[in-house]
Amino acid sequence: MMLTSQVCRFHCLCMFEWQCKTMLHSRCVLQRCCKQPVCSSLVQSRTYSSSGEFQGQEHAALYNKYRPKPDETLVSKVVMDYVRKKTGLHSGRLGIAVDVACGSGQATEVIAGHLNKVIGVDASESQITEAKRANTTGNIEYRCGFANSLPVSDNSVNLVTCFQAAHYMDLCFTKFCNEVSRVLTKNGCLAIYTMDKHDIIHADEKIAKQLSGFYNQLYHGTLKDYFVYDCMNRQDLYMHKFVFPNQFKDVKRYQLMTMNTMTVADFIGFITSLSGYQKHLREHPDQDIITGFQQRFLEILQVETSAQETIIQLTAPVYIILASKEG
Repeated sequence: MMLTSQVCRFHCLCMFEWQCKTMLHSRCVLQRCCKQPVCSSLVQSRTYSSSGEFQGQEHAALYNKYRPKPDETLVSKVVMDYVRKKTGLHSGRLGIAVDVACGSGQATEVIAGHLNKVIGVDASESQITEAKRANTTGNIEYRCGFANSLPVSDNSVNLVTCFQAAHYMDLCFTKFCNEVSRVLTKNGCLAIYTMDKHDIIHADEKIAKQLSGFYNQLYHGTLKDYFVYDCMNRQDLYMHKFVFPNQFKDVKRYQLMTMNTMTVADFIGFITSLSGYQKHLREHPDQDIITGFQQRFLEILQVETSAQETIIQLTAPVYIILASKEG
């Protein structure tokens, strides 16, 4: 089953700016990871095109099926309100945006409702092919390209977005920002955010602890060494370590706790779309880690229904950073 807004609803529990609390009610965000670093020193460890990350058509199809779109409320009330304030465009659609590491287009489609045109850029030809196949929105154009060399002209866009991707650029974040600055107009904005790992919630606290612990064993144990990035310290990276070059001003940092409802089958599908799982599968094609995981997961839940029928709830933090190019 595809994760749609009917199946996968993210409810905002709380949201706060890093220094100033603000409340928001939202469903929220999962997207995908950028596939090309912006620094030559990362070629061996973090170049997606050479490492195979997100390159296969089958993986792209899984990504499109199981990764939900970011919530419209989050996009409208957080990102677009900031962009309108900075650009002075308070009504109607904004100009042009570039969605970096767009994957199969989940976030691209959402932000397209607020702009005259969105250019989705991704290093993976498979992801771009899948995005084009699934696209039903007339104001979106998809292009293959890299985060350090965006295929757009200087001073030509009002907004650059980067969903579930900036942690792949941590060692060369400044170079990425400089490329973003090149394509942004004066007072144009950069919006980057990511969702961290889920925890499972349950009315029975003992079961909830068992489920979350079991998932942690897979995510931080079995799959840990197969993720291209360090999956342990994302909060510190987004909330502290990403430092913007001088041409960016009024940097805002937010943390949002979300709740997500989905079937066990969809949760398993989401896991299979993770880059760490896909790399494990490529390196150990004879090891079936997901069938046993699903079976044990249902056993812990103590249910008689199937994975397709069993509904679970999950929480996860989302980290958001907004910045504007100095006018």
